[in-house]
Amino acid sequence: MPARVQQATCTTSDGAAIAVARRAAPRPGAPRIVLLHSLALDRSMWDAVVEILGDEAEILTYDCRGHGGSERRAGRFTAELFARDLAELLDQVGWQDGRPDLVEHTSGVFVANDLDCYAASCALLGDADLRPHLAALAMPVAILVGEDDTATPVAMARELHAAIARSTLRVVPAARHLTPIECPGPIAAALLDLLRGGA
Repeated sequence: MPARVQQATCTTSDGAAIAVARRAAPRPGAPRIVLLHSLALDRSMWDAVVEILGDEAEILTYDCRGHGGSERRAGRFTAELFARDLAELLDQVGWQDGRPDLVEHTSGVFVANDLDCYAASCALLGDADLRPHLAALAMPVAILVGEDDTATPVAMARELHAAIARSTLRVVPAARHLTPIECPGPIAAALLDLLRGGA
């Protein structure tokens, strides 16, 4: 990774070690972005996108608990626990406002994870139904989906788009679920639009 990327381990309030990579701001006042990975992946899935966005934003990627280089201590994973981890990481890296410009939808490269952590993450996904809260999102939201994504299909993306007032929807032609790896250019372009206020 480039010298502008700092690797670190942050510790959450319950003692979990979280592996973090932070790409330095290219200039004072640059926007901040947090890119999250999905189930059974790690932060490296965003590497190509980070390279493209590196001259535009300060970027934080991290391995969620139970994934990648973070602690693999299985337990009951919940959306609230993962949200608390993010809030604590933002505080530890000095983003005290806790409101980065973007927490983006993710896909990526499969990594070997502890099976108990994988099962706990699957349970989290099964338990988390946040649809009733979508209308409350007041920030611009970019929804991107691969045209051939069977895990998070276009119909699901359209439902999200309909429920979120300030959202845009882009269907990436001939892409599947691994869009940040399959086609980082369109993903980075959509993030740049969002950063510049266009969503």
